[in-house]
Amino acid sequence: MRSLQTSMVYLLTHSEIWKPYIKGGANASGVFRNELLLLLLLLLVVVVVVVVVVVVLVVVLVVVVVVVVVVVVVVAVAAAVGVLVAVVVAVVVVVVAVVVVVVVVVVVVVVVVVVVVVVAADQTVVEVIPKMVQNFSASINLFGVVVFNSFLCPLTLHAAKHDILAGMSLVQTRLPRRS
Repeated sequence: MRSLQTSMVYLLTHSEIWKPYIKGGANASGVFRNELLLLLLLLLVVVVVVVVVVVVLVVVLVVVVVVVVVVVVVVAVAAAVGVLVAVVVAVVVVVVAVVVVVVVVVVVVVVVVVVVVVVAADQTVVEVIPKMVQNFSASINLFGVVVFNSFLCPLTLHAAKHDILAGMSLVQTRLPRRS
């Protein structure tokens, strides 16, 4: 599980700098790194779920269109050839459409379950969740300071670095030290 999670993070970031975030550290900054990893993995889960829902909706729409087209074709064939052939064609197409929908739904459920299990099975992430809830406001303050100072104010790089360090100190004061 750990190697799969590491691979997922590497693929998302294409950077070696995320490796320390997997293990964290023995101090509050390690917990802060683990929070970043947790947020990244939760974002991955949300993206996967959204993509899966869109794929399912597209497949269902295609199946509905196919069924409507088949009904129109069956009516035309029934008028031209005979009722028996039209009924057989309609039954075959509807069965195939139902099988396609069932297969897509099963694949979607399996993908979502695998992603959620990968996230939930990681002990580091499980340890971080209570601490993340505990210092949620401090994290929001830190990200707010960084975003505001980096994008909305004409600050120098030195001032932004000072605000990041101040935010990390705020997070560190809110977290109990690990033994």
